[in-house]
Amino acid sequence: MEHAVAERYGQAIFMLAREKGLVERAAGDLGRVCATLSKHPVLRKAFEAPHIPANVKKDILSKLFTGNLSVEVLNFLFLLVDKHRENQLPLIEEVYRRIVEESLNEVSVEVTTAVPLSQESGRLLSEKLSSNWHKKIKILPVVNPAILGGVIIKMKDILIDGSLRHALSNMEERAAGSPDGAEGST
Repeated sequence: MEHAVAERYGQAIFMLAREKGLVERAAGDLGRVCATLSKHPVLRKAFEAPHIPANVKKDILSKLFTGNLSVEVLNFLFLLVDKHRENQLPLIEEVYRRIVEESLNEVSVEVTTAVPLSQESGRLLSEKLSSNWHKKIKILPVVNPAILGGVIIKMKDILIDGSLRHALSNMEERAAGSPDGAEGST
């Protein structure tokens, strides 16, 4: 049910933003509000608290965001408050980003490496993935030294694990599976 609600609201704010020519601005605005609420748990709890009157929540939102958000996004936040859907905002923002990506034929790809990806490597990887998947690729870099080397690529429900840690684990499993510890001797 929660996801269906978020879908409806995400679709609604997307249609409004597209009509007003604010698709990217609205994405940034929604992301900024979610980041602010995430960084300030007390504010998030107050925003989501059912016992705090709607007019108080709207006043807080106005003081925090007037001039920093488009009027459309601020009014959308007021609508969420009126409809008691404040706790849905992170999911709505996620749905909105997905809709924007789909409309632009874009996809976000999480790329995990042991060390930070250089700008050139990121560009080349993005080009290669774009040509393979016929979409504009937006790389979301993640650094995790535990993978030792290589790269892990995650897009929606696709996972490509080209990490050194994964390769070593596979070698270890194959070695453990053969009687003399050697792979396929002839």
